[in-house]
Order: sequence, then structure tokens, then C-alpha cells
Amino acid sequence: MSDLSSKTVAVVGLEHVSLPLPLAFGRKLHTVGFDINESRRATYQEGQGLTGEMAATRHLVFTSDSAQLGIADLVVVAVPTPIKQPDLTPVVKATKAIALHLKPDAIVVYESTVYRAPSIRVAEAAENIENTQRDANIAPMSELAIIFNWMDYRYSGGIGRGWNQMECSAFPAGLGGGIA
Repeated sequence: MSDLSSKTVAVVGLEHVSLPLPLAFGRKLHTVGFDINESRRATYQEGQGLTGEMAATRHLVFTSDSAQLGIADLVVVAVPTPIKQPDLTPVVKATKAIALHLKPDAIVVYESTVYRAPSIRVAEAAENIENTQRDANIAPMSELAIIFNWMDYRYSGGIGRGWNQMECSAFPAGLGGGIA
């Protein structure tokens, strides 16, 4: 694993929901907080409106200059997107600003896209699919836990090794069912 202390993180979009990201990264890594809203950027740069969290973020700078994104090894896009009426314009604009300055081998992570299902029926269908998928994966794990217990074998040891395999997803034993 490479030394992360030499890496730079950029967080694009500094709304109240995404602000904890650059604050957390800035405690340990050189971090650039980017926002096109100059007054928001200036407020944060002055340490205002941050309820004391700035004190621990020694490695954080705020900017509205997209050229500063060019030093980042990891870029997290956390711009706001409307929930009721999907509009990806902020994501597209952020992507264009990043693309102008993105350095080779940099990683871009999108944390912004939020869609609301177009209807209640579609939302219910999606929830049923999710619950069925989760139940179908958890049920066999519960059966394996019972079998391993009969064999006096530590379930957590075997399943932990399985989760480290690339083809194995983490579905712990227990009750299935979704949150409605």
C-alpha cells in the first residue's frame, strides 16, 4: 500500500451535507475544498460557520479556482442535486471543471447523484427487489451458521475468510427483511 500522507484529496461542493468530508480529510491529508460559490468559500476559509471544526484541519484549503483541482490524487464530487426533480446539471458542471485540470491516474468519486423514483409503484417495486435480493443472500448464511455451530466451527472465522475473497459478498447471518 502506498504512503497516503503524500496524497492530495479534493472535495468539489461544500454544502452543509458534504462539508464534513474535507474537514475529515484535512486532519491528515493535504485537502482542497472547492466550491463555485465564492462567498461560501470565503466564509469557510476565514473559519466562520464551522462550529470549531477548523482547528483540527491543518491541511485544508478552500478555493473557488478549479485549477487547484489539478493537484488532487482523489477528487470527491459532492455537489447538491435536486431530489424531487432530477437535475444533473451541477454534476455535469463539476465534471467539466475537474476534467480541465485532472491529473493522470487521479481517481474521481461521485457522491452526488440522487434520484427519486418516478412513481410510488416504481419505488415499491425497487424496494421489493432490494429486500428479496438481501433475503436471498442472508438466508443461506443463517443456515451455514447453524451447520458450523453443529460442527463446533467458528462461523465468524470461516465467513470472515470468505468475505476476503473477491467473489464473496458480505451477508452476515441473521434476520432478513428490509426497512419499509
